[in-house]
Amino acid sequence: MLGMAGATARRTKSSARSCACPLTLLWNGGIGTYVKATHETNGEVGDRSNDGVRVNGAELATRVVGEGGNLGLSQRGRVEYALGGGRLNTDFIDNSGGVNTSDLEVNIKILLNPLVAAGTLTRARRNQILAA
Repeated sequence: MLGMAGATARRTKSSARSCACPLTLLWNGGIGTYVKATHETNGEVGDRSNDGVRVNGAELATRVVGEGGNLGLSQRGRVEYALGGGRLNTDFIDNSGGVNTSDLEVNIKILLNPLVAAGTLTRARRNQILAA
């Protein structure tokens, strides 16, 4: 499937190759920018930890990209992929539910933390409220 012989393939090489496989859906649910535009350098993307696995938008062979994380594709990589026939939303649309939930939790913590600090509310009760 990946066109790589032997069991000695490095993780970075196999991860990059998997992005170029003909898939129906590629779901990016993690942290990192895995797709850039052909004319972008890895330095311009600004995510050094994923330089070894990053592919160009023109190389992405999947029909649809979905994103549960943020910035899985650089903006230029996103455009290059879409111009080649790939289908995708902007990352904030696919990830909006998770972001909204996180924002609400943070806002509730901001509201409740002074009560915990003052001893009016126990941390255990605060956590029960957050879980509800």
